[in-house]
Amino acid sequence: MRLKQNSPHALAVLLHGASNSSCGAQVLGRWATFSYWLALVLAVICLLAASAFSALTPEPLWVRLLTLVLLGFIPALAFYFIGWLAFWHLKAASAIYGLIVPVFRRTFQVLANIVSVAWRLLV
Repeated sequence: MRLKQNSPHALAVLLHGASNSSCGAQVLGRWATFSYWLALVLAVICLLAASAFSALTPEPLWVRLLTLVLLGFIPALAFYFIGWLAFWHLKAASAIYGLIVPVFRRTFQVLANIVSVAWRLLV
């Protein structure tokens, strides 16, 4: 079955990982989703804590709004942006996992053989 590039099913396969991807790629995809949701939860907690703090502070309105911006909105945007970046970096890593792992596996196998031969020569 060939998927159209902009179809909703193709987007779902891209975001949630294809069923034929390796176990490592699927784990990276799950960590990507987890990191995104964790960032959203932290952003909401940050906004709620800053809102409660600014509501309970006996200060003028402009100080409360400044507190809400500095302790709420800016850190919440930072949490969201970091979670978004982590999500897309992990998704990209899960997409190229199947291409990169064999190369690294072969490289480390060659390095291990070189170390083994050098160890035998030295001992």
